[in-house]
Amino acid sequence: MEDILDELELDAKRKLIASPQASTSIIQKLTPKWVKDPEIASQIKNITARLQHFEGEIRTLDLINSAVNVEASSSKAVAVRSLDTAMPESRIVYGRESDKEKIFQMFDDEGNHEGYSVIPIIGMGGLGKTTLAGLIYYDDEKLKDYGFELKAWVCVSDVFDVDQITRVILQQVTRKKSDVQDLFSLQQDLKKELSGKKFLLVLDDIWNEEYHRWDVLRRPFSDGAPGSKIIVTTRNMVVAKTMRADDKVYNLDLLPEDECLSLFARHALDKENFDSHPELEGVGREIVDKCKGLPLAVKVLGGLLRCKPYYQEWEDLLNRELCNLPEGQSDISAVLKLSYNRLPPHLKGCFGFCAIFPKDHEFDKNELVLLWMAQGFLQQPSQGIKQMHDRGHQCFNDLLSRSIFQPSIRDRSLFMMHDFISDLTQEVAGEICCSLDQLSLGDNKARHLSFAPRRYDVLKRFEVLNEEKNLRTLLRLKWNNNRNWPGPYLSNEVAVGILPKLKCLRVLSLCGVQKLPNSIGDLKHLRFVNLSHSLIQSLPESVGSLLFLQTLILHDCKELTRVPATIGNLIDLHYLDLTNTPSLTEIPLEVAKLRSLVLLTKFILGKADSGLRLKELKNLTGLQGRLSILNLHNLLDIEDAKDVKLYNMKLDDLSLEWASVCSDSQSKVKDFQVLECLKPGQRLERLTIDCYCGEEFPSWIGDPSFSQLKFLELRDCQNCTSLPSLGQLPQLKELIIKGSKAATLTGDGDKFSSSNCFLSLEKLVLEDCCLLGKLPKELPSLKVLLIVRCPQLTYSPVSLPSLQNLAIKECSEVVLRSMVDLISLSNLEIFKISSLAFLPKRFLESMIALEFMWIDSCEELTCLWEEGANIANLAHLLQLSIRSCPLLTSVTVELKGLVELSVWSCPNFKLFPSGQLPARLKILEIGSCENLESLPEGLMDDNNGDNMLQLKHLFLLKIPIRNLFPSGLLPLDHMSSLSTLTWLLIHQVEGLESFPESGLGMPNLIFLSIYDCKNLRSLPNRMHNLTSLQSLSIRWCKRIDSIPEGGLPTSLTDVYINCENLKQPIKEWGLHRLTSLERFNIGWICPPGDLLPTSLIHFGIEQVKNLKALSRELLQNLNSLQELSIDNCSELQFLPKEGLPSSLGLLQIHNCPRLAQRLKEKQDDRRLIAHIPCVKID
Repeated sequence: MEDILDELELDAKRKLIASPQASTSIIQKLTPKWVKDPEIASQIKNITARLQHFEGEIRTLDLINSAVNVEASSSKAVAVRSLDTAMPESRIVYGRESDKEKIFQMFDDEGNHEGYSVIPIIGMGGLGKTTLAGLIYYDDEKLKDYGFELKAWVCVSDVFDVDQITRVILQQVTRKKSDVQDLFSLQQDLKKELSGKKFLLVLDDIWNEEYHRWDVLRRPFSDGAPGSKIIVTTRNMVVAKTMRADDKVYNLDLLPEDECLSLFARHALDKENFDSHPELEGVGREIVDKCKGLPLAVKVLGGLLRCKPYYQEWEDLLNRELCNLPEGQSDISAVLKLSYNRLPPHLKGCFGFCAIFPKDHEFDKNELVLLWMAQGFLQQPSQGIKQMHDRGHQCFNDLLSRSIFQPSIRDRSLFMMHDFISDLTQEVAGEICCSLDQLSLGDNKARHLSFAPRRYDVLKRFEVLNEEKNLRTLLRLKWNNNRNWPGPYLSNEVAVGILPKLKCLRVLSLCGVQKLPNSIGDLKHLRFVNLSHSLIQSLPESVGSLLFLQTLILHDCKELTRVPATIGNLIDLHYLDLTNTPSLTEIPLEVAKLRSLVLLTKFILGKADSGLRLKELKNLTGLQGRLSILNLHNLLDIEDAKDVKLYNMKLDDLSLEWASVCSDSQSKVKDFQVLECLKPGQRLERLTIDCYCGEEFPSWIGDPSFSQLKFLELRDCQNCTSLPSLGQLPQLKELIIKGSKAATLTGDGDKFSSSNCFLSLEKLVLEDCCLLGKLPKELPSLKVLLIVRCPQLTYSPVSLPSLQNLAIKECSEVVLRSMVDLISLSNLEIFKISSLAFLPKRFLESMIALEFMWIDSCEELTCLWEEGANIANLAHLLQLSIRSCPLLTSVTVELKGLVELSVWSCPNFKLFPSGQLPARLKILEIGSCENLESLPEGLMDDNNGDNMLQLKHLFLLKIPIRNLFPSGLLPLDHMSSLSTLTWLLIHQVEGLESFPESGLGMPNLIFLSIYDCKNLRSLPNRMHNLTSLQSLSIRWCKRIDSIPEGGLPTSLTDVYINCENLKQPIKEWGLHRLTSLERFNIGWICPPGDLLPTSLIHFGIEQVKNLKALSRELLQNLNSLQELSIDNCSELQFLPKEGLPSSLGLLQIHNCPRLAQRLKEKQDDRRLIAHIPCVKID
C-alpha cells in the first residue's frame, strides 16, 4: 500500500518541481490516467479488495468503537505530554541508599594478593543492579574519600570480548582513543595507566562463565594500587565464582514496599508521595504489590498512568488487566507486555521498530526520530516535515516517560533499553527486524536490518541481501573507531552490485562507501540516507531523483568535494549534515530552494559570479542546531547580512569564518559591520570566529545576556588589539584564543577583580598571542591550561587551585614562576622554555597531587629543580619523562613513588645518581644518550631483598653498550630485576653482539623487539621456553642467520622477522606449530603455503627480490585473512589468477613497480582485486 501511494505522490512531486505553482495535493493528481496504467490499476484493485475484507472483519467483531476510543485517549495523552517536551530522566533513586553504603563498607577491604578485589552485585533482571552501580560510580565525593584516582564503566552484555572491553577501559582511563591493534599492546598500555593507581571499574551486565576469558582480561589490573575495586553486575552466581569473588558477593534484595510506592508516585504523578491525590494511594498500593518489588516493573506501570490521575483509570488497570498476570519471577515480562498493549497505536510502531537495535545499544534521540519519520510512523494528514519532527520528539519523550527508554549511564546524551524491554521489542517485531549477520539466505520476512560496521566490510557479508527484495531498512550501527584506525572501508561491489536490487529501501545507512553508483537514483522510496565516515568524493547527479529524501547525513566524509546542483529538487529534505567535510569548498546555489531545512551545518558563500550568497539564508528560517558560515570574505553587500536575522533561528552552535586576515581599512570596517549583523539568539552554547579582520568586536560578543554560552573560540583575529569582556559570561567553560594581538583577556584591563572574572571557566587555551601581557589574578574553576608561544607574558601571580592539566610551550620561564596554588595539578608538560635552567622552588612547592611530568626540548636545563627544592611534595609523581635536554647530565631517583622513568636524546647525560631505583618502578626507557657511562644501580644488582626492583618494561635505544659492557655481551642473566619483565625492546644498539648463553630467563615476557642491532650475531637461546611470549619482532639485524634450536614459542600471536641473511629453511622455525598466530610479516623469504597457520588475519611479505608471482598455494588455506601487505618486491608482476581470498579487506602494495603497472593497465587483473574494500598501491 505505501509503495503504491509513493508512486502516486512521486508523480505529484515531479509535477511540482516542473511547475512550482502547481498544487501539492496528491488527491488532485489521482487522474484517470493512473487507473489506465495496467500495473498500477491491478495493484490498486488487489489492495482495495483486501481492505474491504478487513473492513468486514472489523464490523463483524465490533472493533470500530474500541479502536476509536483507544485512538482518542492516546491523542489526549500525547497532547498532555507535549507540554513536557524535554523531560529529563530523574536522578532520584529510591530505596538503595543502604545498599550503596553496604557496598562502600566492602571497599574497606584492601583486596586480594593482586591488590584489587571483585564485588559482584547479583540479582534478577529489572531489580536495579545497574542503577545501584551507577549510584556508587557517580558519587565522586565518596570515591575521592576512598582515594580512587581512576574509574571506568563498561557495559559488557552477552559477548565477553576481551579486546573490546580492554580498549573501552583504556579509552575511559586516558580519555582518548588508542590506535593500538593487538590485545597485548592494549593491555600493556592499560597496565601503564593503572600502575600504582587506585581504580574503580564497573563491568555491567556480565554473562561470561568461562574462566580463561576473565583470566586474560584481568592481567593489567594487578598493577593498580591496593584497594582497587571491580564492581560486576550479573544475574548469575556462577559468574561471581568465575571471577573468584564468591566470598564478597552482594545479593541485591527486592525493593521495599514503601520505596516501591514512592517510585511509583514519582513516575505516575511526578510527586514524592500521594499527598496531592490521597484517593489514589490505596489502589496504587495494590498495583505496586503486583510488581513484587521489581523497580523496572514499578517504573513501567507508573509510566502507563502518567498524567492520568483518575481513580477509574487506575482501578481499571488493576482489576481488568493486572489481575490476570502470572505469579512468580516472570511477572516483569507480563507487566512489560501489558505496557506495550496499552501503548497508543502510533507509539506501537515506534516501539516495535526499536527491535532493530541489539541489546545494550546506545542510540541518539534525534537519529531515532529521523528513522521513525523515514518509516512513516509519524505521518499524519496535513502535517509537514517540521510537524512530523516535533511529533517524533513527543513520541520519544512519551516512551522515555514510560521508562521504555532510559539514559545511558556511560553517556547521558545517549539512550538505551533494558534487556527485558529489548526482548519485548524482539517479541513484538518477530522476524521483521533482525541483524544482518543473523539473516539466512532466502529468508524474505525481514524488512529492517541492522549491522555493526567492521574496519573492512567485504562483499561476502552482504551477499545474503541479494534475495531481500522487500527490505525497507539497512541500518549500520555506530562506527566505534576506538582504535583510531583509518576507515571503515566497504567493498565497492556492495554499492554497485547489491544496493540497486533493494528497490523498497526507505532507510540506507552505510559507512566506508568509496563511490556511490548513479543507480542510487532508482531507489525512489528513500527517505533517510547516512553515508557518514565514507570516502566518497562526490554524490551522483541522480541523487536529485530521490524526491522523498528527508535526511542526508554526510558528516566526516573528508574526501567529499562536490554536492550536485540537483539537490535542489529534494523539496522534502530537512536535515543536511555536512559536519567535518574539509574538502567541500562550494555548495550549489540550489540548496537555497530547500525551504524545509531544519539542519544545515555548512553554508559556504560563493564568489561574486557564482555560488551561494548570504541573503539566501533569510529564506531558511527553520534552521536550528549547528550552523557554520564560511567564506564571509566573499560577501559583497552588507545588506545581505542585515537580512539574515540569525537571532530568529534556534541555533546553539555557530561558526563564522573568513578565509584570511585582511589589513585594508575597508575590509576592517565591513567585517565589523557583518559580524555585528550576524548576532545569534541568546540560546547559543558554542561560538567560533575565525580570521575576522575587524579591529574590534561588536558588543554582543561577551555580553552577559548570552547566559548559555559555554564554548568560545577566537582564531586568527589579528587586527583586534583588545578582546571583548569575556570574563562576565556566566556559563563560559571553555575559551580558546589563537593568533591574537590583545594585551589582556578581560578586554578592559583590570576592570574585573579576581573575585568575579571567569568564574565558570574550566579550560583555557592561549596560542600565538604575541602581545598578551598577563593573565587574570585568579581562575578558580580552571582545570586545563595550555599556553603556546606567548612571548610577552610577564611575571604576575595567577592562583590556580583547581588546575589539573598544565602545558606550557615555547614561552619564557617567567610563565612558570607565575603559576601558584597548584594543589590539584596532576599533569605537567613543559616544552621549549627559554632560559629555564631548573624548575623553580616556588613553582614546585604546592604540587602535592602531581602524577605526570614531561619536559621536552629545554636546551638550557642543567638539572631538574632548583637547589633546596622540597621534592618530598612530589610523593605522588608516577611518571617522569625527559627528552632533548642537551645540557642535562643526571636525574634524581629519590622519587619513591615513581613508576615510569624515561630519558631520551640527552647527549650529555652520563650518570644516574648513586642509590637504588624506586622499588615501585615498572617502566624504564633510556634512548639516544651517547655518553651514558653506567646503568642505574639496582638494575645490575642480584639483590633479593624486599625492595628489589621488579621492572615490567625496558626499552634501550642507541645506548653505548661498549662503554657499559666492553665485551658486547648484554648480561641479562645478572640482572635479577629483569626476571619480571613483560616487555623488552632493544633498538639500534650497535655494540650489542650477543645474549647470555643461558637465554633470557624471563618467564613472563610477552613482547620482544630487537631492531637494527647490526653486530648481533645470534638470537637468545631457548626461545621456545618463553611460553608467555605473544609478540616477536626481529628486524634489520644483518648478522642473524638462524632461529635458535627449538624454534619459536607456540604462544606467539604476532611475528615480524626481516633479517636479510636469515636463510634457514622456514620449516625449521616451527611455524606450523603456531596455531594462535594472527599476524605474520616476513622479509627476504617467501614461505611455502602449507606452513602458514590458517589462523592468520594479517600476512605481509617484503623485500623478496626474486619473487615474480604470488602462487595460489600461498594463500589458499588462509580463509580468515583480512590484510595482505606486499612491500619492496621489485620483480613481482602477478597475483594468483584464481583471485585473492574473499575475506580480504585490505591489500597494500608498496614499491612493487611491475605489479602496480599491471594492475593499472590490465582490466582482468583489476577484477582480481575489485571485491577488496581497501586497496592501497604506491
